[in-house]
Amino acid sequence: MGLSYATVNKFYRENFSPRPMVLQEAKRCTWVEHLKAQLQRIEGIDCSPPRYERWQNGAMLGFWVVESCAQYCSYHDSYFRLVIDQADQVFITGSEMTAPVGSEAEVVAFARACGDRVQRRHAQQHKREKVKHLKAQAMTAQIKQLANAEQFDFYIESSAAKLKLVIRLSAHDHVHIVIPFKRFQDAMPKLGEAIRAVQEQYASGIRLQVKSGQTAAINWIEHQRVHTY
Repeated sequence: MGLSYATVNKFYRENFSPRPMVLQEAKRCTWVEHLKAQLQRIEGIDCSPPRYERWQNGAMLGFWVVESCAQYCSYHDSYFRLVIDQADQVFITGSEMTAPVGSEAEVVAFARACGDRVQRRHAQQHKREKVKHLKAQAMTAQIKQLANAEQFDFYIESSAAKLKLVIRLSAHDHVHIVIPFKRFQDAMPKLGEAIRAVQEQYASGIRLQVKSGQTAAINWIEHQRVHTY
């Protein structure tokens, strides 16, 4: 996802003057080229033009705040344009907002603030993924110990919040046990007993299926209303 509306609005307020600069036509090309050179040195900023999009009237330069790792910038990234109005005043537009540009330095400061925010987000995401990977390794080690003790074959799948333990019951059948990461340590002491129970029931010919979905149309027999004689 791109920078949030609140983040862009904050950076607009912090970096741009209330009055726009006036840029005469004779100085525009030099000003734009010098600014572009500075922007391209900022990590996370890409001055490539949008794909399949024409420049709007008055647009002088645009840049992406790149958050994705794709070859081309995408809708996941934030895009900003520097435009000039009929009075030769410079503005920046992006994220459905417009702000006056008082100087070249303001644009550079704004772009650097955006790039820094993206880099911090990437660092935080990398840290979360590293922690998750370490936790998954620790969980896998515990399950391997259990599998060796209980003698079952398995494989593991994981998502952002859950671990799926798939246990082979026969050459054709297997069972899935889904464990939320947050409850793994609580579930682990009971896991061996649960697996043995499933294996025993399977060996006796009983097949267990757990299904999720709407059950409103089912005519349930409620245990509170069951009478025994």
